[in-house]
Amino acid sequence: MKDLQRKLKKVQQYLQNDVKKDMGVQAVNHYRRSFINEGFTDKRLSKWQPVKRNKNGKGAARTRKILTESKRLSDSGRYRITARGVQIIYGTKYAEIHNKGGRAGRNGSAIIPKRQFIGRSEQLNRKISKTMAKRINRIMRM
Repeated sequence: MKDLQRKLKKVQQYLQNDVKKDMGVQAVNHYRRSFINEGFTDKRLSKWQPVKRNKNGKGAARTRKILTESKRLSDSGRYRITARGVQIIYGTKYAEIHNKGGRAGRNGSAIIPKRQFIGRSEQLNRKISKTMAKRINRIMRM
């Protein structure tokens, strides 16, 4: 009985202290893969609209992945633990316009297509659930 109580206490500690870290790491990694896959994955991958340079560009620019020239955007993804869960933050001023699409530039003359890389994702939720189950099972087998 004491062994079960000890294990349940460890599960409780995990759920109170470490589960949000696991969620944050999983989320940031999932969203970074959007840049590798050139699309956002909810239930399945939705590819981004191609860029014009893939047709008209020369050399490496023609084959470079979308939104990856400096990697500033993809590398700026971080998580912050909050009272309610985990908040994912992209620390560039242009992250939102790329994620949602819209007008940009001095007079709003540039139209930026939506290239979502962050948002609700069933696949991410499943990954988080699997990670939690593995951690809890590991604790219970100790």
